[in-house]
Amino acid sequence: MAPLLALLLNLWLANSAFAGPTIKLARQAGACDNTTLSTVLPSGTYIERLNDLPNGNETYGDPFPNLGYPNATFIPAVCALTVRVTGPDNSDYRFGLFLPREQTWNRNFLAVGNYGQAGGINWADMGPGLKYGMATVSTDTGHSSPGNVLDWALERNRGALRDWGYRAVNGSIHIAKALTTRYYTLTGSNKTLDKSYWSGCSTGGRQGLKQIQIEPESLDGVLIGAPAWDTKRLFPWIANIASSFSPIGGPTYLDFSQLLFVTQYIRGICDPQDSPAGIPDGVVSWPEECNFNLNAIRCNSTGQTNCITDAQIETVLSLHADYVINGTTIFPGAPPGAEVTNPYIFDPSSITNFSLEYFKYFLYPDEANSPLWSNFSHFLDNEAAIFGHSIEANPGQATADNFDLSAFRNRGGKVIMYHGTEDSTVPTAETARFYSSVLTTTAGGSSATMDSFFKLFYVPGMGHCFPDSGTEQYVPWDIGGAGQPVLTPPLASVPGHFLDPQYDALAALFAWVNTTGTPGERNPHNITAVTWNATTSAEKSRPLCAFPRRAVYNTTRAGPIDQATSWDCPTV
Repeated sequence: MAPLLALLLNLWLANSAFAGPTIKLARQAGACDNTTLSTVLPSGTYIERLNDLPNGNETYGDPFPNLGYPNATFIPAVCALTVRVTGPDNSDYRFGLFLPREQTWNRNFLAVGNYGQAGGINWADMGPGLKYGMATVSTDTGHSSPGNVLDWALERNRGALRDWGYRAVNGSIHIAKALTTRYYTLTGSNKTLDKSYWSGCSTGGRQGLKQIQIEPESLDGVLIGAPAWDTKRLFPWIANIASSFSPIGGPTYLDFSQLLFVTQYIRGICDPQDSPAGIPDGVVSWPEECNFNLNAIRCNSTGQTNCITDAQIETVLSLHADYVINGTTIFPGAPPGAEVTNPYIFDPSSITNFSLEYFKYFLYPDEANSPLWSNFSHFLDNEAAIFGHSIEANPGQATADNFDLSAFRNRGGKVIMYHGTEDSTVPTAETARFYSSVLTTTAGGSSATMDSFFKLFYVPGMGHCFPDSGTEQYVPWDIGGAGQPVLTPPLASVPGHFLDPQYDALAALFAWVNTTGTPGERNPHNITAVTWNATTSAEKSRPLCAFPRRAVYNTTRAGPIDQATSWDCPTV
């Protein structure tokens, strides 16, 4: 009987949570298998690529040029998959999935968003999620291209546009969760999937908001940065601004050096206005409240340098002004001091591939080859009608404007949103408009109700999702937000503050979701932002206060203005 008992004991060990490391590793490698994982895939879906990477410090991504996103680097041991999904109404997209080792998996699931219209799996932003111990997914949104090329929207009888709008994210989350559950069952783990999260900025912010609007039960917490949530208004605004800069070399045009000159002038005026004791600290906290006069840099004579002309002043003012059509405000203007934060959008040399392509490929596909869209004349002559069509068509049904988040809130869902105050790509006021609409629609105007599930943090001086070039060592910006961890070693969380909810917004979201409704609920009233010097040592820190509060320098303590301990978040 002894040999039989030994055999039974070995079988029990091999199928229990107490199996030894060698057995576990072998079973995990066996679980990372196309045939066994594919049993949970719906019709029309298949694993395109699968790799078990056992060693750690790996680099992983697509084997062909992934035009939208770089690879994930220095990732731990993982089962990595690429899945192809085809479905009704010409749907066809891919997603990548990282499944960490069973012993490091924290039972959580993270979906990460995309940027702009760039196609491809966002492997780079998946890497930090894996280091958190989370099963992590990203979709290519149905195409592969750089962000300034939009002709893919014509593919598959507009199916590609709907995939980009919302279908690829929604489908990827569902299928990736099924694969996650299947994988850890195959490893013999007694762990089950617990909470599901989202992290995304810009288009990624829009995607996360859209997902909790169409399927609130699919996510438990979302980290939303600078969301480009109103695409049907955003693109006409970009075209309107771009038209002000056209043509290249014309009287209204400003090149990069001139925009930088304007930006530096405005920041030089605004910085002392909102700094303690008027001492410049390199941060323009609240640019919309700054008083400045561009006449001070007006050219008074031909050939004068370090100045701009009357026509160029009008261009800059049009960038700051709200976009108005027939007396109705359509979209807010960009904040002063953000003129150079995204010259890619406002540089007419690239505009053909950004705003005019929206009209050609998103809005009027039957006119994609028409000379009407070779310049801005047709748009300017028919601006009201074109804007009206954009509102009606809502290409790809991408706009995330259902402000009733009651279903998400009622199931305990949490939102942490953040936005840089020097963002000219998606103006900061757009996030204020979204927050205000949710406050009215979901919270009935109650700040207490809003505070129980939705936090908004403005990041003074930060540009679109990241610091703009030239301010990264002056503006505290790093909160572990979407895409931020890949900029600084160790490529996860915030250096020196790994998974610390005081510094890491995603960790703050985890803590809030997991303690909600308990006496020790971790409702994040402030998060500390940090910036780094060339050796990635902390250079500056400052608290970000949950809206409507603002950080105020404590004159009693009178500490260094570049340290968070010198600032408070007083009650409004």
